Amino acid sequence: MWKRIAAVTLLSMSMSMVGCVSKSYHTKKVNALKDRNATLAASLEEKKMKLRQMRIRYEAELAALKQKNSQQGQKLRDALAYITKLENHLKVTQNLFGTLRREFRADLDSGDLTLKVRNGSLVLVLPEKVLFPYNSAKLKTESKGAIRRVARVLSRYSYRWQVAGHADSTGSAKGNMQLSYRRAARVKKLMTRQGMTPKNIAVVAYGESQPIRSNDTKKGRAQNRRVELILQPRFMVSKDKDNIELSRIDAMLFDRASS
Repeated sequence: MWKRIAAVTLLSMSMSMVGCVSKSYHTKKVNALKDRNATLAASLEEKKMKLRQMRIRYEAELAALKQKNSQQGQKLRDALAYITKLENHLKVTQNLFGTLRREFRADLDSGDLTLKVRNGSLVLVLPEKVLFPYNSAKLKTESKGAIRRVARVLSRYSYRWQVAGHADSTGSAKGNMQLSYRRAARVKKLMTRQGMTPKNIAVVAYGESQPIRSNDTKKGRAQNRRVELILQPRFMVSKDKDNIELSRIDAMLFDRASS
């Protein structure tokens, strides 16, 4: 009898310890997610502040310019107009960032979705483990629910999105490019069925060319196999290489090297 009591006690203690470990792991995971979200929010605020500083600087330079209609004056006006567009884009990004954090809290906590801000734009990452079997472009049955949830939220807005397919370095570069494209196209197809406007979704494939982790490890390769939904700005990113002011703005917002 005493042996039975001791066994029950030990079992109860073991289950309690497992529960504590599980709770501790969940708490650490949630805290890490909060820290990451805070970092992303701070990054957006920093970019907004830098844009404000650039606006003040260019407005002062334009006001001090004696010949307002000179070539330099036009470049400054172009730069100020570009800053206005970027400020609006960052505002949209911030608002949507908060909305998606609330809407997909469970998916973000579980790791089924990852929310990032890259170069001032919102990026929603769907890992392969959630979407597809290995080396296949056929959606898992259970993954369709996650995509539908995402599409239902995004369909409320008229924003443009890029659906980008990525692969690891296993196999040929050509095969990886084709696989990543088929996967991105499959995600777009399901999203449009949920009410998203097809013309607002562009499909691109990067194959193995943009890894986010090393392909030398199994875990790294798994993270590289993904589909990303990237919020697109409502304007063309500056292509004027002769306007040094626009180049400086791009270097700040899009993490590019300025000349």
